[in-house]
Amino acid sequence: MKILLINPTTYSVYPIGNSYSEPLGLAFIASMLRENSKHSVEIIDSAGMMDEIEKVNGRLRIGIPEDELLAIIKQKNFDIIGITLLSSSSAEGVLLFIQILKDNFPLTPIIIGGPHATLEWESCIETGGVDYIVLGEGEQTIVELLDALTESGDISQVDGICYKDQNGEFIRTAPRKRIDINKIPWPARELLPMENYFRLRPRQYQMRNPAASIFTSRACPFKCTFCSTSEVWGRKWRGRNHIDVVNEIEFLVENYKVKEIIIQDDNFLVDKQRVSNICDEIIRRKINIKWKVPPGLYLPLLDKELLLKMKKSGLYIIRPQLETGNPKTLKYINKRINFDRAREIFRFANRIGLWTQTNIIIGFYFEEKEDIEKSIRFAESLNVDNVSVVNAIPYKHTQMYSDYIKAGLMKPEGQIRDSYDSLHFTAKELKKMKINAQRRCRISRLKQILNPVLFCTEFLPKINSAEKLRFFIRRIMMG
Repeated sequence: MKILLINPTTYSVYPIGNSYSEPLGLAFIASMLRENSKHSVEIIDSAGMMDEIEKVNGRLRIGIPEDELLAIIKQKNFDIIGITLLSSSSAEGVLLFIQILKDNFPLTPIIIGGPHATLEWESCIETGGVDYIVLGEGEQTIVELLDALTESGDISQVDGICYKDQNGEFIRTAPRKRIDINKIPWPARELLPMENYFRLRPRQYQMRNPAASIFTSRACPFKCTFCSTSEVWGRKWRGRNHIDVVNEIEFLVENYKVKEIIIQDDNFLVDKQRVSNICDEIIRRKINIKWKVPPGLYLPLLDKELLLKMKKSGLYIIRPQLETGNPKTLKYINKRINFDRAREIFRFANRIGLWTQTNIIIGFYFEEKEDIEKSIRFAESLNVDNVSVVNAIPYKHTQMYSDYIKAGLMKPEGQIRDSYDSLHFTAKELKKMKINAQRRCRISRLKQILNPVLFCTEFLPKINSAEKLRFFIRRIMMG
């Protein structure tokens, strides 16, 4: 049986930044099928096929136009279609495209997977275009599901799926046990248009090009109030063997001439000894790369010794996600962060020549003006190169989502927006506060680096080579 895996066209109201990445989830599925089944697989990657990122009706289109994508699909031979559905913000458009596929291929089973498909499986099936949903980790599930479909087996015995039976009833099978990720083969990047990702990924976010993404672990053991990661991957963190991680990095360097690695883990630092071992192995093999972790580093797990080793192995920027500078909000979001230690870590990172970033979320439903002001003042005091200020968004399947519903600030069936009313401010007011806070943080950092002492101790170490200086200039010139 031949399965056609599709990374569909999506739309975004935000600049793509570090979020533009190879669809490694599909590539993991493909590699598992090729090595552990008799089924054949092909990937159509709309996001990787585009010539450029275009704006359509005020949103960025990530991928080729849907009619072009459909025409390419019609030229292929396949028995089953598999589509990834990553985020709630793009789900509506992707589900509409799935319905178009079903209209064109009514007898072809359509399987979907990904975070949104896992979290919203009932509403996805209700659209009528979806036949099966793979929940959570899909590598082993997809092999068993395709085997059952090929051999007219009992679908209900495949763990980790949901579907609608002949009576129209929703069926959700037993949960699948978590996978030993060291047994999953590397993603089948040879099925992806890697050169296009090297060309299109925004250069201002990279020190070196080409850059490629990898995953070294899955899940997060913590449970932040605003995060639904554990609903998809579980709470049991699993990390790959450090030798295998560095082997993959070396493979990318040798076969794709990659010069920068983008680690996309939800929580890279859970096992600090593993991280230290990865750094030691990169250093031992003398692999000349730069690397970063855009999803962020959990600040309570950072220390000076580890930072020095990570920098020596190629780390050039850190992004500990603080989320707030207000003790009351910190308690609500369930993060164990010490504000004084945060200042110490950022100061040290600046002085050893690492670029520094963080996030501040404002406008949680209970926050008053003084609560928000505390967060902004704290962000200004951190001496961080870039602070991303964002409005609080209650994503489904989080404690925060339930709290907003209880407070009467949203309805369960409402679509996810980029800003919400709180008990004290309208969404419009909070968006304006976000813009002003972002401006304040930028002005504050500019004043800091214009201070002669801070310029010498916290800025010069970041531009003390031609490569570092070029990176800084790109960031300034390209925004």
